[in-house]
Amino acid sequence: MFRRAGMRLRTLLIPFADFAFPPVCLACDARVGDGRRRVCPSCLSSMGAVRAADPLCRRARERLAEGGAVEDLVVAWYFDKEGPLQLLIHHLKYAGMTSLGIELGELLGEAVLRHAAGRADAIVPVPLHRVKLRERGYNQSAFIARGIAAVTGQRIMSDPVLRTRFTPSQTTLSVPQRRMNMPGAFTVPPRRRADVAGKFLLLVDDVITTGATLHACAAELKNAGARRVIACALALAS
Repeated sequence: MFRRAGMRLRTLLIPFADFAFPPVCLACDARVGDGRRRVCPSCLSSMGAVRAADPLCRRARERLAEGGAVEDLVVAWYFDKEGPLQLLIHHLKYAGMTSLGIELGELLGEAVLRHAAGRADAIVPVPLHRVKLRERGYNQSAFIARGIAAVTGQRIMSDPVLRTRFTPSQTTLSVPQRRMNMPGAFTVPPRRRADVAGKFLLLVDDVITTGATLHACAAELKNAGARRVIACALALAS
């Protein structure tokens, strides 16, 4: 009972934390003219845009495509350590700045519209395990998905795939270790298989490092009958 009460309190406090801050850029503290925005134009322009032909993007696409899991990849920026985007993603994931996820998702949505992903039947946020969701209070990928949907008009498919196995943080693991850490981590419940079958899905995450999480999630959606899966993320890490 106390745990559920704590979760409800955190859910109520997240919007307050999000909007109680003054209208300054969350990356550099510069004043932002539009009070609805959390990132200034200068920081946005300094974030390196990903180009589909870049070697790092090509390698990520190839890893995701293994076994036919993911057809293609849409990603907005490179994850530059100590850069503005690292600060922004930290605010999004750990400081309750959920509106920042929507704002960045809207920018990502513009890239989606220029891609075949803009014709997807639905957007699917990569789920968190219930333990991590309870700790954080929200799924950051769901807010990124809301931003994409606001721009593209696509619907968000709620929880067609579940994270059924808790996996420790993968930040210290090698590429092979991350892949070994993921099998069995996701499942599409039998009652949701009809929702997934035959659909063209846009699978959304925040940061791609090795792609192990997106690959495992996409593979499960394909096993459940999804026709096509395109991966989508804010950032691509080297």
